[in-house]
Amino acid sequence: MEFSFAPRWRESEEMDTTGAEPDLFGLGLHVRRRFDRVVNIARCHLMGEEASRLVVAAREAARATGLPPYSTRTHEGFWRFLVLREGVHTGERMVHLITHPCAPGSTGWRAVEKVAGALHGCGVPLASVLHGTTDRLSAVAFCDAVRVLAGEPVIRERLLDLTFTIGPNTFFQTNTRGAEALFSEAIARGRFQATDVVWDLYCGVGALTLPIARRVHRVLGMELLPESVAAARGNAASNGIGNAEFFAGDIRALLADTALRTGFRPDAVVLDPPREGMHPDVARALIDLAPARIVYVSCNPATLARDLALLVAGGFRLDPVRPVDMFPHTAHVECVASLAREETR
Repeated sequence: MEFSFAPRWRESEEMDTTGAEPDLFGLGLHVRRRFDRVVNIARCHLMGEEASRLVVAAREAARATGLPPYSTRTHEGFWRFLVLREGVHTGERMVHLITHPCAPGSTGWRAVEKVAGALHGCGVPLASVLHGTTDRLSAVAFCDAVRVLAGEPVIRERLLDLTFTIGPNTFFQTNTRGAEALFSEAIARGRFQATDVVWDLYCGVGALTLPIARRVHRVLGMELLPESVAAARGNAASNGIGNAEFFAGDIRALLADTALRTGFRPDAVVLDPPREGMHPDVARALIDLAPARIVYVSCNPATLARDLALLVAGGFRLDPVRPVDMFPHTAHVECVASLAREETR
């Protein structure tokens, strides 16, 4: 879960008519359709009760430092994000405080250490407490530098009987049990054979790549972020999987790589792109590669429909699409789509 520091939303009945300076320090979730205001959360039921205790402790300790929350309107302020990660199957927890950059020994530097102390004092076992910094204007909880305040720089989670190492900037499915259902559906749709060569595009840390590798001859994972590729390689090694290779770079450039295309031509392609879907050049490259099967995992039905139309127009036939409800009580849904090259049907 990702919580934002920002000026808090006040209901009309909270408005102070005495002229006193209002308390606008907020750490919580964004008001619907408002990027610049948050609701202070006392209990978030998407995670366990311990997570809510961490949020409250962080908010009170950060407020006590006197340093302001970051404003996405003025781009001023110090505190930016609180990211909580919890291994459902391992019980390991990471707390990641993200702030505006500050120098060692500065007021901000010491303020973060005070908040870390308050987090430890609230009685929740923590495997990792990190401080990340960023001066990016975008409201994205991605840090450019990280220091370890306590514990380890990573936590571990198990998924489909494999162990994955997760760092502060690592993308990993937020709902582990839901991800196991999602990936099991994708694996079943792939109809993988022991002789298959499979390409996994947008592979992240290999959460889907490695379960597939257990079923096929060889898997090539491709991912933009070098940090994720390094983590994927480490995950493959720690799980004793030797038939998975990972490449860092822009997916379009990797798909155009002649050595990859000629030496490791895929029998099947799996892709799990971000919300914006795949670039048209990626769709054209897949049509040109003409694998026998494509499995598309999507977190955005709109871009999925757009991309599937391109693939169908390029000679693939679409099977029924299976939605997987990863985010209960929201409008969001993941989908698994599978396609076969027309001449193989």
